Amino acid sequence: MLSGSGRLVRRSSDFKRTNPRQARERGAASFYRLTKDEHYLEIPTRNLTHETRLLRQVSAFVLAIINELFAVEIIISADIPSNIQVATLIQRCEAICQEDVV
Repeated sequence: MLSGSGRLVRRSSDFKRTNPRQARERGAASFYRLTKDEHYLEIPTRNLTHETRLLRQVSAFVLAIINELFAVEIIISADIPSNIQVATLIQRCEAICQEDVV
């Protein structure tokens, strides 16, 4: 088997172990970044009020990934620990800095 295909198999098996909700969150962020169609943000925004703490936190990071200013307001108002809010905002700031460098 070629090393390239071996890496592909390993990556796909890693994906299978990924929480399906987290995968949907990340997929929604990717599609939003490609299309700028806001309906893709309904899932992570809705999940900020989910009963599962981890899913709320993943949603906050996903919204930070999209690198839009309106997402900051959503993250700040979410029912997640303040350290997660700060971490997502730092991630947002780092993304802005990287854009300025490029």
